[in-house]
Amino acid sequence: MKLTQPDIAKLEPGEYRDDEIRGLLFRVRETGLRSFELRYTLPSTGERDRLTLGSSDVMTLKQAREKARTLMGGVWTGSDPAKELRRTGGITVGQLAAKYLRSAKISEKTRKEWARMSGVNLRPPVEGESPPAPRKFDIEPIAHLEAAMLRRHHIRDLGEAIAARSGYVANRVFQMLRRYFSWGVAQGHLEASPFVSLEKPFDGEKTRDRYLSVDEVRALLVSLQKLSKGERGHFGENFAAATELLLLTGVRRESMIEARKSDFFHLDHEGAAEWRIRPPHLKLRERKRAKAKNHVVPLSRQAVALVKLRIEATKGAEILFPRSMPSRGSAKATAWWSSWFMRKLKRNVAERLVTKPEPWALHCLRATLTTHMEETLGIPATITDAIIGHKTAPIPDEVGLSVAHGVYSLGEHMKARREALQNWADWLDSLRWAPMRRG
Repeated sequence: MKLTQPDIAKLEPGEYRDDEIRGLLFRVRETGLRSFELRYTLPSTGERDRLTLGSSDVMTLKQAREKARTLMGGVWTGSDPAKELRRTGGITVGQLAAKYLRSAKISEKTRKEWARMSGVNLRPPVEGESPPAPRKFDIEPIAHLEAAMLRRHHIRDLGEAIAARSGYVANRVFQMLRRYFSWGVAQGHLEASPFVSLEKPFDGEKTRDRYLSVDEVRALLVSLQKLSKGERGHFGENFAAATELLLLTGVRRESMIEARKSDFFHLDHEGAAEWRIRPPHLKLRERKRAKAKNHVVPLSRQAVALVKLRIEATKGAEILFPRSMPSRGSAKATAWWSSWFMRKLKRNVAERLVTKPEPWALHCLRATLTTHMEETLGIPATITDAIIGHKTAPIPDEVGLSVAHGVYSLGEHMKARREALQNWADWLDSLRWAPMRRG
């Protein structure tokens, strides 16, 4: 179409090719971001590439046409403008993310999660293997913008769009991008960061100092049983089992989705079954990871039964909670926690309670385990800390031990932890079959 400057502010989301300059198009995203792009084919190789020229907030249609005309002239003489831009340091947001993820010193767990959110493939190419199919990712609306041209309103628009789906995810994406840009400035890729003094997009995020009440735990157990047999088949069963195992063991969700069948030992020997979580799947600083030992989780009879069910359900896969069933060919990829499942679970829990519950997250299950173990079952804090993998010094007035005891006591309390987790699982069973209170 024949683009005009007045059209730029009125066009609906979509791509609009300019009739005047070949390869120039104007793109309007669902988030409201508007930018000029140049798409071209190299005559010598036939390779196609694209380049973001700039946002319509800082570039007029006339300027975009002049820049596109100059760059296309270079294409016909053998130059590659996108490659040249990358060589000279004018990187896009997506390229900045890839540079950070491939070189920054961060935990592998964080690197993997941020790569998924940024649409970065960290796997080296394998000869003869086709590249992975493109998938939607969180920063997709701004990934092709030149990083130096990113403006604060772009960040706000992206944050608002993600917050409409999940405020928690919006804040995590904001923190991730802020880290990318701070690193880019420190490395000399950028002159300044647009994130300075910018607030997180979602201000309703709750702290995680919350545990589920007895009635909420009962409602959770009943809801998990329903969802494991409900819609979406394997999908609901997968996450229901993972969530119940979180409640039974107190491990972190990241450790749960990375669980391998080879991590479980002595499942057929009562009183000896255990789960050995390897350091790469623990929350540790990078400098401590190399010297860390496995975190051993004693398994109750109920946890063993659940693990055995998962092993049987995922025959042919090493991963306990694969993204899909082995028969569908994606059993080598770990699952990710589903926002759909969590919304469904929280809605089911709320329907079974007299009053509307306060917001809660999966991480609250760790606090639920430790709080009820200590206050309801009378288990010492030193044992609950050992169960969840914390090295916390006891309170002298309450426990009768010195603060130094938490530093120098290296015992793993394996027998006491096993008894505590079995008592906890039995208490959960007593709640599961107790009658629900309704208003």
